[in-house]
Amino acid sequence: MARLIPAIINKNFSDIKNLIEQLEGLVPWVHLDIMDGLFVTPTTWRKPDDLKTIKNKMKIEAHLMIKQPEEFLPAWLDNVD
Repeated sequence: MARLIPAIINKNFSDIKNLIEQLEGLVPWVHLDIMDGLFVTPTTWRKPDDLKTIKNKMKIEAHLMIKQPEEFLPAWLDNVD
């Protein structure tokens, strides 16, 4: 069975949070694209602790397009499913 997971790419966390809240109850997962401006040219929001302010049961996956992801992986693992 195929599964569609909406992807969110945004520079502003309040917009990300709003989009995630709009998707609640429609899909079980959301995908965040995280870009540091170094590994790939665009830059997006990239503060995983902000995710603690989201109060729903949606599962979140993150696509880390960042240099040296091993340095940032523990913080992301603490904040996504």
